[in-house]
This record gives sequence, structure tokens and C-alpha cells, in this order.
Amino acid sequence: MGMLTNKDYGTTPLQRILAPGIKRCSLGDVREVDRKVNEDGSPGKGPKSKVLINLTLEESAQTTDKDTVGAGFPFLVTINEWDGREEEARAEMRELALAVLGKERASKDDVIAAVDAAGGYAGLKGRHFLVEVTVDKGGFQQVKSYNRVQNGA
Repeated sequence: MGMLTNKDYGTTPLQRILAPGIKRCSLGDVREVDRKVNEDGSPGKGPKSKVLINLTLEESAQTTDKDTVGAGFPFLVTINEWDGREEEARAEMRELALAVLGKERASKDDVIAAVDAAGGYAGLKGRHFLVEVTVDKGGFQQVKSYNRVQNGA
């Protein structure tokens, strides 16, 4: 039975894309995936590595199709490291780490040491922070910035 003759997809839920805005989230699993190598041993296409960041909404939010998803809604964002643009990925990783650690964006602290002292990203799981979500022209969810949660927020 092929997809054209399969009648089971009529009510299948679509992937939810969060509408642009600032979302209060908690950190889930964080892992890194390296670029796949072609069969001939040459580097594959795409970023040389990407960090997959699982997040959970702490408050309800709207999707791009005007539905509402509740607190606890999981979503995934990535930080891509492209050849020749490694500094951009490092800056975004620093911004993420500062936000999750609850530090000011202007902090001069060594965030790698602070993340390690907390037990790595696994030790930071469940921490709250703010994520500014955007949607690009292709309809893909992107992160514009990460920021700490203000005291009392």
C-alpha cells in the first residue's frame, strides 16, 4: 500500500511551528552531531557539526497556523557550525550557555568552565531561560537570541 492509496493520514497532526516571539523555556537534552562522511570518505554536505537543543515551553504559545500549544510543548532548535564560519557558532553557543547559566549577556565569565562545573549540559537540564523564536521565509523555525530569565520573571 502506497501513500496515495493509504487513507490513514487525513487527520495526522502536522509539525507545529511556533509563531515568532519570546518564549520562556526549559532546557532538555543537548547533543552534538557531526557531518556525515560520503562513501568515498569525502565530507558530506551541510554544516560540519550541529548542536541539537531540546526545549520545553514553560507557558502556552501560538503556532504559525494560529493554534495554541500548551506549557510542556517540546521543540527542537539547532546551532550549526559551518566551514569558515566557526566563530558564529561559538558566539551562539556562548549566548546559549550564558542564558542557561542565568548570567548577563555581557558577562566576561568563562562559560565553558561554568558549564563543566554544573555537570555539563546534562547538569543544566531543566534550567529556565528565554528564547526569541523567528520563522524564516521557508517556514522554518529559527532562534534569534537566547537570554536569561530575570529575577522574579
